[in-house]
Amino acid sequence: MQVIRTLFAYLGALVVTTGLASVFNSHQILAGHKALGAEIPMGDQIATYWGDFLNFTPSFGMVIAIAFAVAFGVAYFMKRVIKPLAIIAYPLAGAAAMATILVTLEIVFDGSGVIGGAQSTVGFGLQCLAGTIGGAFFMMLRPR
Repeated sequence: MQVIRTLFAYLGALVVTTGLASVFNSHQILAGHKALGAEIPMGDQIATYWGDFLNFTPSFGMVIAIAFAVAFGVAYFMKRVIKPLAIIAYPLAGAAAMATILVTLEIVFDGSGVIGGAQSTVGFGLQCLAGTIGGAFFMMLRPR
């Protein structure tokens, strides 16, 4: 039963994180266009969010799934060793996983900005926030 609850918590964290990461990415891209003076009708904005979600989620979701498996595993053991870390272990692991993904993608793709919405400090922070929220979601749903 604990394995099923842990899997449910993990999948929930993936859905939450990937969904938020997609929304934050789309928001940053649209905000960048608007800052340049582009007027984007509401229908186009909604279509952008939806299209980005459909295209962004499968591929980036798989990358997040791998990063979360590693990060949550490390957090599980670290919170047992460093007791004060226990309360923030999984949210911190989620943020660290997202930061690691973004930095690794920048290195692998030679700074080409694979995740366009994460190119600014705010965008990078929003992606890490998505990981933090996903980690908190996992922490709340996982078996004790």
